Amino acid sequence: MADVVFQGFYNEVPAPGDTPDLRAILVMGSSTILSEPAAETVGDFTLLDEFDGIGYARYDCAGVTVTYQTGTTPDQVEINFTDGDDVFGDPVAAGGDDIMAMLVVRNVDGGNGDIPWVAVDVSDVQANSGKLGLTLPATGVLVGKQA
Repeated sequence: MADVVFQGFYNEVPAPGDTPDLRAILVMGSSTILSEPAAETVGDFTLLDEFDGIGYARYDCAGVTVTYQTGTTPDQVEINFTDGDDVFGDPVAAGGDDIMAMLVVRNVDGGNGDIPWVAVDVSDVQANSGKLGLTLPATGVLVGKQA
């Protein structure tokens, strides 16, 4: 499967200057999210099986900024994080299933009201009681073009 940009993102393409509250969520292999691009909220997913390894917590993406993409017309925005370190850097125990994706959502209520923006297919990673090496790019996390 490929990476997915969800309808939730397109419904609210952020404007330059916005500082959305984004969270990264690890999703296990039985989840259906990669085949549901029309999702507008987390509650729209048929099955979101969040990672269950001991020590895991959703990651609060720090320093999120929205700017116009360099060298383009002003209808393309770029979403950046200030931290490019390992997202889930603390030791995390193995979960009940492999991790298949990292889902980035705009935090609304920490639950079904959160807005899914993008999911990145990480191809069956397992924590194995160690540090997870899923790294957020320091720049250019997501680029959206307004119609």
